[in-house]
Amino acid sequence: MNIMLCESSKHKYNAAKARKDTREIIKGMGYNDIVLFYNNHPKPLIALEIIINSIKALMYAKKGDNIFFQYPYYPAFVNRTIFSILRFGKKLKHYRVTMLIHDVIALRSRLGDSDEGQKALHSEVSAWKWIDNVICHTENMKAALEKVGVNVHYSVLGPFYFLYNGEVCKRTYSNFPVVMVAGNLSKEKCKYVYELSNVKNVRFDLFGTNYTGLKNEHIRYRGKYEPVELISHLDGQFGLVWDGDRIDTCSGNYGNYLKYNSPHKFSLYLAAGVPVIVWKESALAEYVEKNCIGLTVHNLKELKKVLNDLHEREYNEMVENVFRVRESIIHGRQLKKAIG
Repeated sequence: MNIMLCESSKHKYNAAKARKDTREIIKGMGYNDIVLFYNNHPKPLIALEIIINSIKALMYAKKGDNIFFQYPYYPAFVNRTIFSILRFGKKLKHYRVTMLIHDVIALRSRLGDSDEGQKALHSEVSAWKWIDNVICHTENMKAALEKVGVNVHYSVLGPFYFLYNGEVCKRTYSNFPVVMVAGNLSKEKCKYVYELSNVKNVRFDLFGTNYTGLKNEHIRYRGKYEPVELISHLDGQFGLVWDGDRIDTCSGNYGNYLKYNSPHKFSLYLAAGVPVIVWKESALAEYVEKNCIGLTVHNLKELKKVLNDLHEREYNEMVENVFRVRESIIHGRQLKKAIG
C-alpha cells in the first residue's frame, strides 16, 4: 500500500498550513498515513517514535508501493534518521520514495552562492541520491540543486497549494490601492517592513505576528489570524511577496531565498483572489508575468508610479486571471500532478 509519513504539529500561524494541506491531499489520493512523531515531545522520545514508526512503514510497504514524506523535519536529526531507515528498507522491499521539499536549508543560509555555501548545499542534497522523486518549488530551485551534481528525478511544483472552500472578498479597483503584507513581521525575518514609511503615497495593511513598528494612516497593523481565517480579512487590492532587509531590493538570507522558493503567502493571496506584487528577480516573477496575475518590481519605491499608471481595466483583468489560476491552488492539483 502507498504510505505517507508525517508529523503531528500544534503550530497555528506558520507553515503548518502547507504541511496539513499536504496530508489532506495525499490522503485523498488513497495513501495511508503513519504519524512519525509528535513535535512537542522531548527529543529522546521523538527519536524513539521515529524508529518505531519508520520500521512500521517498512513492514507495511510492498514492492512497487510509494512512500511519501515531507522535508525538512525539525529537529535536524529527524531527517537523518528517516533517510537511514527508508534507504535501508528500500534495498530490502524495493518500494519507491517521494519527498516533497518545503525548504532547502543550505539555500536559505547566510552562505549563499559562496564556495562554502555550495559545499553545504551539496552535502544536504547528496543525501537524497536514493530518492525516486524529489518535488521542489521552482525551476530555479531545481537548477540550483542540479548545479551541485545531484541529478535525481525532480518534479517542479510551482506555487504551493492552499486548500480553501470559503468565500472571498470581491476585488475592486481603487485610485489609492491597499497593498497587504502577511506573515512573520519581526525585524529579524523581514526588516524591510520597518522601512515601508519611505514608500510614499502607498497604503500598507500588515497582518501577522511580531510587529513592533509604526502605525499611521499609511501603515495599518490589522492583527494576526490563522491562515484560513485570514482570507476573509484580506480586503485590499494587492498582496506583497517581499523579504529581507531592504525596500530597494530583496536582500539578506530570506530575501535571496526568493530567487529559489515559492513562499506560502503567495498561494495565500491567490486563494483569497488577490493580485500579487513580487520582486522582479524572484523565482515566481515569470509565473506572475506569464499569467498576468499581478505586478513585478525591482524596488518598492517603484510602487507609487506603477500603481498610479495602473488602469481599472488592467486591474480587473488581473483579478479575472487570479481566479483562473486559483482553482488549481485551492484544490491542490499541482501536488497531485507532481506525484503522478
